[in-house]
Amino acid sequence: MADRAAAVRTIRLNPTKYVGYVDETITLTALPADHLDRTVQGVKFSWVSSNPDKVQIDDTGRATFLQPGLARITCRAGSVSITAPVLVRPNHRPRQTDAQWRADQARLHADGTEASNGSESTNPIASLIDKLVPTASAQIGGGGGVPNTDFAYDELWSDPANLVGSPRNRAVESTRLGSVLPEGSNFNFVVPLVSAKGRGIDTDLALHCNSRVWSRHGNAVTFDPVTSWPSPGFSLGFGRIVTYNVQSTTCRYMLVDANGTRRYLGQGNISGSNTLQTSDGSHITYLGDSNGGSLYYNNGLTVTYSNMNNRLLPTRIVERNGNFIQIAYKSAVDYDGYPTVYPPAALDYVIDTLGRGISFGYDETNGNLISITAPGFGGSGFTVDFE
Repeated sequence: MADRAAAVRTIRLNPTKYVGYVDETITLTALPADHLDRTVQGVKFSWVSSNPDKVQIDDTGRATFLQPGLARITCRAGSVSITAPVLVRPNHRPRQTDAQWRADQARLHADGTEASNGSESTNPIASLIDKLVPTASAQIGGGGGVPNTDFAYDELWSDPANLVGSPRNRAVESTRLGSVLPEGSNFNFVVPLVSAKGRGIDTDLALHCNSRVWSRHGNAVTFDPVTSWPSPGFSLGFGRIVTYNVQSTTCRYMLVDANGTRRYLGQGNISGSNTLQTSDGSHITYLGDSNGGSLYYNNGLTVTYSNMNNRLLPTRIVERNGNFIQIAYKSAVDYDGYPTVYPPAALDYVIDTLGRGISFGYDETNGNLISITAPGFGGSGFTVDFE
């Protein structure tokens, strides 16, 4: 372990800065590299908060926001360290549009200083977008005046014609390539990409395809209503939670599995404590709200969901013995608050309990996924290119 730490020359921290609200939690992750910019596998990090009264952080990088104020999170491996500023704002996070979320993140600069007056971004374009985009985007849906790229509704999980993935208690026809849901004519197949056997929990990444990309909604149809990544009909990652039917204080919650299966969690408060459970007999329980929480499975897995890029995305998966997987996403904003080319659910890298890292490469022009680098034998790595 000491040799591995000594090989580290740089650390890539995710997120590099963050603006959160009281009672939120996020998971910070780190990817170490050597002098040739190769991922150093099996490195353990230490985490320290400069102000534990405001932000607490455990030895896995999970940070909890306690009081308003500024703190700096330091991640260290051997003699190398990197710091990320975290600004905690008062009260619970309000429901935000993507433009409002970007403007909020732009309040904090990468050097830890706040924007002028602590309320307006010094980025004039981000400030202008924040004022103009909500009005224009409200015309394309989102519910409650909170637009986003998703258009979720009950029929996605309740109408057999819209079902995808592997819903429970439904007719399934198996084929040599995958399975078919005859009620909705959905064909599903899986392409395994990475399988890293681990201690207590494996890190498995697969590309799932669901052929039904159009879904019925009353007398209308909607294309890719819950935005897929890396492309329509394809899922790569660890799933997500989607909120919809937003009212003044409540909304509905839907769990989307890694293979695209949609499960209804129930209706709950937008902010505050909710205890919700799937209605399909899987007994998956969610404790949290629209800004994050924990998902509990019957097999002992606990999945932490955090507000990343204004989406509820899984950032940490823990099995009953404490072994874990941590997931980092590409930021939707750069250091100065400008929008980036990456989709909100684009994976940056994945780290497991053994310190092994899987990183994702992108076309910097349009944000398309072009490669995945995974750990190989003897601490080396191998890369799968999609170009």
